[in-house]
Amino acid sequence: RIPTSQLVQILRRDDLSVVHENEVFDRVIALAEHLAEEGGCAEDVAQLWQAVRFGALSNSYVIKAAHVEAIPKMVLIWAKVLHRKCGSSLLQGPNPKTSVADDWPAGPPRPRKPFKDLVCAVMYSVDTEARNDQDVERNITAATLVAEEIEFLGGRAILENIFARSPTARES
Repeated sequence: RIPTSQLVQILRRDDLSVVHENEVFDRVIALAEHLAEEGGCAEDVAQLWQAVRFGALSNSYVIKAAHVEAIPKMVLIWAKVLHRKCGSSLLQGPNPKTSVADDWPAGPPRPRKPFKDLVCAVMYSVDTEARNDQDVERNITAATLVAEEIEFLGGRAILENIFARSPTARES
């Protein structure tokens, strides 16, 4: 059995190999239930829950988290506010918010980096015979949003227009 303090250190790592934070939630809820059955310390359970990045949970898992008595509801609200890039500025500056509720820490707002060191080609199509600029912009915008999400999760995205004409084709 791994001591709770060491398990918490592992769960807090940015490079924890999980595809989605929901996986961490599932493991922690199982561990918390196991600790409760063994008569474990409430402090240990709280430390485990504090390792979950609630802002990175899917919406259905946020609802599950709202039903967990050990998780302060204010933590879930703040997590959603701080999750994206724009919200992380609340943790910096002259008076950063360091705790949310019941001395629970306010971060980290960003998700883990499951795509760390991964290079992804984001391919989009802009037909060379596109009818109007809106068609072109819609496809480029969608591809750009996908690329931004990949980079947000630690990867590197390369945008490619799969219908782009080669330089030799344009000259003929």
